[in-house]
Amino acid sequence: MKQFDAIVIITGSRWDQDYSSASISLARELSKTQLVFFIDNPFSWKDVIRGWNTPSIRRRVKALLFGKEIYRAIEPENKNWIAVTPLVNIPINWLPEGYLYQVFSKINNWIFYKTLRRLIREKNLKRFILFNSYNPFYGYELPPDVKPLVNIYQSRDNIRESEYVKKHGPRLEQIAARNAEIRLATSTDLVDKLTAPQYPFWFFPNAADVDLFNKAMVRNESEKQDLATLKRPIIGYMGNICLRVDYDLLLKVAQKYAHATLLMVGPRNDKHQHTIDFTRLQNITFVGPKNIKELPDYLAFMDCTILPFKVNDLTRSIYPLKINEYLAGGKPVVSTSFSPDINGFSPLVYISNSHEEFLNNIDKALTEDSQERIQERMAVAKKNSWVERGKEFLELIDNQIKGNN
Repeated sequence: MKQFDAIVIITGSRWDQDYSSASISLARELSKTQLVFFIDNPFSWKDVIRGWNTPSIRRRVKALLFGKEIYRAIEPENKNWIAVTPLVNIPINWLPEGYLYQVFSKINNWIFYKTLRRLIREKNLKRFILFNSYNPFYGYELPPDVKPLVNIYQSRDNIRESEYVKKHGPRLEQIAARNAEIRLATSTDLVDKLTAPQYPFWFFPNAADVDLFNKAMVRNESEKQDLATLKRPIIGYMGNICLRVDYDLLLKVAQKYAHATLLMVGPRNDKHQHTIDFTRLQNITFVGPKNIKELPDYLAFMDCTILPFKVNDLTRSIYPLKINEYLAGGKPVVSTSFSPDINGFSPLVYISNSHEEFLNNIDKALTEDSQERIQERMAVAKKNSWVERGKEFLELIDNQIKGNN
């Protein structure tokens, strides 16, 4: 007898966003054997008005405004992975903590629960798993009639240091964690910060689609002629270009390796993070966000990959999604010493304690590479695959259900 009907995921991500996320990757893996409903991070009226002409809003208009066509197969060939779009809600993050915020938060959750109740009713979910992956603004206190078989909360970032969510997030995350039966954190630093005697957190790090990123071992120069013509060596970064990045370090890399190419793959959210004019540097190439299935094609052309993160309280709590993707592609990795978890990859990864050491480590990464090192990297990545994380996740659920019985 199957222990549950489906896994319902509440997340801070959306299935069609510009970059991959841990919740999307784990959902994809779980859907290989389970029915998974992926509830989008709700859009506010502000989001809808500002993004009215964007594809992400246009494809959801009926669902957002009228509650119609709320279900969508994320990957047409995968009937087990279904996106769910909640009704549009009220933008309230600008409000200060207090009575007014709490009132509107309850209204937003009432709107959200309307969609959740409908999902449970229409899909006949009698025994479902509720998995909140880092969105404590919704579902932090479930109404009495919403009764998951197991309630799981996952923290993926230091919410006290995250720019947008730090105003209300820490308090709501504590409530969500207190009401959950299983609590997960993607870094050891988060486990230490969040664990309380009555509410322990499990270390559940990010992983990689190893089979997908193994494809980076082969360069397709005929299909990627724009990459094939770039000056070599190519030093590459994949991921969100945001407040985590040390832009002064990035500038030094571009300046020292003026004879090479610095290839940046991912959405740019650095507008207010620095005053550097990267457009004047001819050897730095920003190619924008790419679908996860395209990333191995870009990784294949990189001779060295980098994680040029700042060292601060926010990054200390990060177990970067990209580390195992880089390693699965067999690529040498140079990183700042931003977290205990990234330091744990040494000596496989070149860990740097200063800008000067980072630059010197790029030299080493480019000159010391070998087939033996490539195989070592791929072997470590294989242990950190989403296949393995999916098994761990289902085992945690199985143990909790047995404990409840």
